[in-house]
Amino acid sequence: MDVVESTHTEIPTSVDVAIVGAGVAGCSIAYQLAKRGKRVAVFDKRGVGSGASGRNGGMTGTGSALHSAEGQAVY
Repeated sequence: MDVVESTHTEIPTSVDVAIVGAGVAGCSIAYQLAKRGKRVAVFDKRGVGSGASGRNGGMTGTGSALHSAEGQAVY
């Protein structure tokens, strides 16, 4: 299984599965599909684990939202 991480806007020309969102669910699904031989591309606006995954789950972690004034107020 080859893992290629790109910070560029290169888009693969052919994949079996395209996943939007590089959070816990998206990365887990991509990993499981790749283990089974599928060609997978994961797309995310900001980066791996930088979106909602860090803020979900009942505020059990110190996700990126806690770095803002609004996040601190909620916490």
